[in-house]
Amino acid sequence: MLSDPFRRLTCAAVLTRFADTGHTAVFALLAARLTDDPRLVSAVAACSFLPWVLFGLVSGALVDRHSRRRLFLTADLVRAVLAFALATLLFTGHLSLAAVFIGAFAMTALQTVSDSCLNSLVPALVRADGLGRANARLSMAQNGIGRLAGAPATTALLAWKGPSAFLFTGAAFLCSAHLVRRLPDSEPERRAEPLRRDLHAGLAWIKGTPVVAAFVTTVGMTNFASGMSTGVLPVLALYELGMSPAAYGFLAAAGAAAMIEGNYLAGRLLERMGAGTLAVLSVAVKVGGFALYAFAASVSAALIAAAILGFTAGVWNVASMTVLMRLIPDELRGRILAAYKTVATALFPLGALLAGWIAHALGVRWAFAAAGVLVIAAALHLRVRSSRGPGRA
Repeated sequence: MLSDPFRRLTCAAVLTRFADTGHTAVFALLAARLTDDPRLVSAVAACSFLPWVLFGLVSGALVDRHSRRRLFLTADLVRAVLAFALATLLFTGHLSLAAVFIGAFAMTALQTVSDSCLNSLVPALVRADGLGRANARLSMAQNGIGRLAGAPATTALLAWKGPSAFLFTGAAFLCSAHLVRRLPDSEPERRAEPLRRDLHAGLAWIKGTPVVAAFVTTVGMTNFASGMSTGVLPVLALYELGMSPAAYGFLAAAGAAAMIEGNYLAGRLLERMGAGTLAVLSVAVKVGGFALYAFAASVSAALIAAAILGFTAGVWNVASMTVLMRLIPDELRGRILAAYKTVATALFPLGALLAGWIAHALGVRWAFAAAGVLVIAAALHLRVRSSRGPGRA
């Protein structure tokens, strides 16, 4: 039986994910309205990744030093204020491209704090034998409501009455902060070490724990491959398969819907198979999605490929996070999970860039084939490394 505090945390996580997904889409559309220079538009999109590279590890160290509840609360309150300020600028006609850059960067910088707090709080609210089920429910709720609905709802509001998009996301952050405020604040005070020493201790622990190191490197490899797929998917869909721009969104919808199903199934399979085995299996099956994209001759094949990749991502999210939460000591949890998220986020855009060069030189389908080969290597790496040393998955 999951506790009431965990349910409140889940609701806060959904609202935060809804707002994060929503404002990311809104910033992209506003950038395209304010300039026709693709370099500037893509630079706004990059602001959704850059803060994780710059601040991800530092945010994790801060989360291990201070009350995670208070940090989560503060991050969402500040983001609510930023959203309302952007709504005011848009309403008065003073929203500039510079404000869009600053807003996108600041929102994601604060997200590095709130996401690290969220993942670190779960083990404190759930018994160890319930972590798998809790992670499955949390991931399903975030993907089903937050991710799937966030972008469509806020972009529709932007088209209807521009400022209402930011008012909506600001309200979501405020509601999330209210729920987080009601969580128990029973965390012990932690002795503050020099920040550099904290970061070194976290990275040294990852290096000395083979199974955790394997999961960190594997998520980097798989997200690099996912970035390769995402980077050239519009070219495959629109120019080789003949999809219309309006229908292109169904690929994302198929992936998101399948991800929710993957979350649900992972929650049921964890006790039977073990989180480590399930994680390896999810990476291995992912190869089928990339292979299907590489040989797709119809739109239906591309939809199935998107569903395979979404489903395996859903299984991976639940299984990998369950393994990590069980193995990472509480005093290091913020740093380790932040390192995990930083690696995953930083390698995604690099994969997209490489795929563009491969597609230009050899053809778009070769990019998907290369992604598939990388994922095969990731599955083998995880299988071998996670079976070695202490802390087996």
